[in-house]
Amino acid sequence: MFTGIIEEIGNLRKIEGMGDEKRLTVACSKVIEGISDGDSVAVNGACLTVASHDRASFTAHVSAETLSCTTLGALKTGDELNLERAMQVGDRFGGHIVQGHVDCIGTIVKFENSGESREMWVEIPEEYISYIASKGSITLDGISLTSVRVEGNQFSVAVIPFTLEQTTLRAKKVGDTLNIEVDIIARYLRRFLEADKSSGGISIHKLAEEGFM
Repeated sequence: MFTGIIEEIGNLRKIEGMGDEKRLTVACSKVIEGISDGDSVAVNGACLTVASHDRASFTAHVSAETLSCTTLGALKTGDELNLERAMQVGDRFGGHIVQGHVDCIGTIVKFENSGESREMWVEIPEEYISYIASKGSITLDGISLTSVRVEGNQFSVAVIPFTLEQTTLRAKKVGDTLNIEVDIIARYLRRFLEADKSSGGISIHKLAEEGFM
C-alpha cells in the first residue's frame, strides 16, 4: 500500500530482457534506505517487488502483464522514475490510498497556466472516466493528485510548483503517457453498482440503509 507522495526521483540504470518479461535496475539513494529484498516499491505508480539491491540501486522483475498495461514497457535507459516505498504502520498519510495497481494509460493533451500552478489535461479510455469525479483523488505515475474538471473522456489536475519540481512531471509534455490508478473507493463503488443490477447482487439500497453510503 502506498500514499502517492513521491519520495525520490530515481534513474533507470539498466533494462534486461527475460523472455516476455524484463528486469529493471533503478539507481536511487533515499528509497534504498532500510529496504529489503521482497519489499514493494512503486515505480511510476506500478507496484514492483525488489529482487535484489545494493547501496545505490535495486532490481525488480516486471511481468509481461505489467509491461502490457503500464508505461513501463516503453522505458529507456536513463529515464527518470517516481519512487515510493510501501507505507509503514504509523506513517503520516499525506496523499490517499494507492495500491500500485495501474488501471489504464492516459495521454497528456494540454497544459494551462493557473497562477503559479499548471492545470494538466489527460485523456483516458472512455470506460474509465466514470471513476473520476471533480475534487476526487487520482494517481498519475504514482503521484497523488486531485482532479479539477472532467469533460468527456478527459480530466484535469492542478499541479503545484512543488510537485512539478519534485516529480517527473517537471519534464512532461503534450503527447506523453502516464500510468493512471483511479481512487480505490470509486473502484469498489462501481463494483457495488454493477452487482446491484444483477439478481442476487449486493443491493445499493441496502448499503445506504446500513449507512455505507
